[in-house]
Amino acid sequence: MHSASAEQAKCRKFQGHRVRYGSDGESTGVLFNHEQACHGGVVVLHEWWGLNNFAQNASSRIAEAGLCVLAADVFRGQVFTKHVNAKENMMKLDFSEAAKEVGAAASHLRVVGCTRIAVTGFGFGGTLSLVAAALFPDLFLAVAPFCGVPRPTVVDVSKIKAKVEGHYALDDKVVGVAAISDVKALEERLAQGGVRHEIIWYKAKHAFCVPDYETYDATASETLFSNLRAFFKRELTDQRE
Repeated sequence: MHSASAEQAKCRKFQGHRVRYGSDGESTGVLFNHEQACHGGVVVLHEWWGLNNFAQNASSRIAEAGLCVLAADVFRGQVFTKHVNAKENMMKLDFSEAAKEVGAAASHLRVVGCTRIAVTGFGFGGTLSLVAAALFPDLFLAVAPFCGVPRPTVVDVSKIKAKVEGHYALDDKVVGVAAISDVKALEERLAQGGVRHEIIWYKAKHAFCVPDYETYDATASETLFSNLRAFFKRELTDQRE
């Protein structure tokens, strides 16, 4: 399942290294581009599979914007390869507890010198990015969810203070996660709360940026990562790609 992602891992511009952080010292992640004098930092949140090759490849691509990037290991070492196991884990997941892992990652970026922090994520990670931005509104200046929308019962997104740039697919059929109806409902909740936001739509299917999926769209994926880098440079460094 991860053959394409594994092959891409060999070509990463930034390989990153494993770091440990958090109040209990048990939170881990992979840090990219930390050698640079980066004032802007981005927390990247993986899909429901865990911190696999794709999540690290995506983090490396975002780091190309000259930002320090921390791919947070929300599941603390667990990586799933089967749908049934990933779904089972998701059913028992507490989003509030998971968001604490995101907060710990953001705090670690500050420790390494980042003064402006953003968060992004893919699928489950996209949902969690919005949850974390709402629960810890003073931690993040920008949030960029991809193909993930939290349910109103999980979190009140009107609490978000960060600028939101959402990335979603026009042909996403995963209702309850990132279908057009879910995104429209998210837009309404953000607007009602006065949250600054923009939704960017792609003519593609769910999770179109993951090379291992049948829904992968190379052109849309390139556009996505270009947009993410430009957004973070704009919000965190006042630069343009």
